[in-house]
Amino acid sequence: MRNDAVVIGSLAAFSTAAYRSLDNFTVHNLITAPDNLTAAFAYLIVGGWTGVTASLGFSWLLGKKLIDPEFTKLATRNPEMHLQAFISGGISAGSTLFLLLGS
Repeated sequence: MRNDAVVIGSLAAFSTAAYRSLDNFTVHNLITAPDNLTAAFAYLIVGGWTGVTASLGFSWLLGKKLIDPEFTKLATRNPEMHLQAFISGGISAGSTLFLLLGS
């Protein structure tokens, strides 16, 4: 069990480092627009769709193998959980927008 935790933790650390590096490269080199607000909105839209696609892909491909052997499908739970996720996602997107506008 300890080895599994170390492997998953190492994989998470490597993935975070790769994500942050690519994110920084994208913000400063790939997304260009006449003004910062348009560039920030473009980044948020593309990032949102990329995040949703990657999350679903990783859930289906790796969820059963690495986390829960009994995983069969994504399930929706109670509406309160989705409301909280929506609110926290909105707050996160807002803070990202302000960070992008400042850089």
